[in-house]
Amino acid sequence: MKPLLVFLLVVFVTGCSANKSLAHRLKEADRIVVINPRDGLSITVTGEEVDRVVKAIASGKKEPPTIEATPDLDFQFFKGTKRLATVTNCVMVFWVGPNAYSDRTGTLEALEAKYRKVHRPQFSP
Repeated sequence: MKPLLVFLLVVFVTGCSANKSLAHRLKEADRIVVINPRDGLSITVTGEEVDRVVKAIASGKKEPPTIEATPDLDFQFFKGTKRLATVTNCVMVFWVGPNAYSDRTGTLEALEAKYRKVHRPQFSP
């Protein structure tokens, strides 16, 4: 019986894409801290916005490894004080492990725009 359970678990895990598997774990999140890892500036989002981001991750389209995108912001998902995961983002592209996905819903782009509205880029002369 035990080998059958192990086999079914392997089939389930490998049969589910990385972004859908991650989104399943992130459903528990109660907030997202959007942070720029270069300067430490952040915003926090909660409620329905967290649900929309999780759905956007779940529906992401896998992109080829040659996609041209530069990691920009980190989305840190929390449940209470426990960090569930960090997803690196670049406007509409996000990474789950080494795999790049694109968000066609516009949700991640809107969240990045919200961050940029709060923390306008500063340019030095």
